[in-house]
Amino acid sequence: TIAALLRDGKPRTARDVFEALRPQTPATVDGHLQALKAVGIVRIAEETLEAGTLTQRYALSEYGKGRVERFL
Repeated sequence: TIAALLRDGKPRTARDVFEALRPQTPATVDGHLQALKAVGIVRIAEETLEAGTLTQRYALSEYGKGRVERFL
C-alpha cells in the first residue's frame, strides 16, 4: 500500500509511488494520495517548481506514522 511504501520516511512524488506500485494507474495512485492527505495520513513534504511544473513529494504525517505502525 502507499502508506507502507512511505514508512521509510523518504518523500516521494506521485510518479515515484506509481512506479513502485505498478500495475496501478497514475489516476488511481493520485486519487489514493489525495484521499490519504484529506484524512491526515500523508502530508506534502516538499514542493518544487521545475520547468513550469509543480512537483509535490508526499510523506507520512506524524499521525499517519502512528496509524501505519498500528495496522501494518
